[in-house]
Amino acid sequence: EIIFDAYGDARFNKSVDAKTGFTTRNIMCVPLKVKKGQVIGVVQLVNKCGPPTFHSDAERFGATPNTTDFTADDLQFLQVFASQAATAIVNSRSEEEQSGA
Repeated sequence: EIIFDAYGDARFNKSVDAKTGFTTRNIMCVPLKVKKGQVIGVVQLVNKCGPPTFHSDAERFGATPNTTDFTADDLQFLQVFASQAATAIVNSRSEEEQSGA
């Protein structure tokens, strides 16, 4: 799921930003699911950034990247990544169980 405006979403907990001084703008989150649909975790990305734009050499080291929104392509990529990550986690757990770890 893509949340374009974190502060405008009732599910967003603003207290973490308040405690840390961080400002969450947008969020993209997908579940880590195994074959039978069981959720074993989540992958979350926060505050998508575009390529940095530098106006002078003096700003180069302190410049902040341009901000942008997550896209449907970003979501599709993250879903594929999450599927692969879930498979790797399950396979790793299976190997640990077989080796008695």
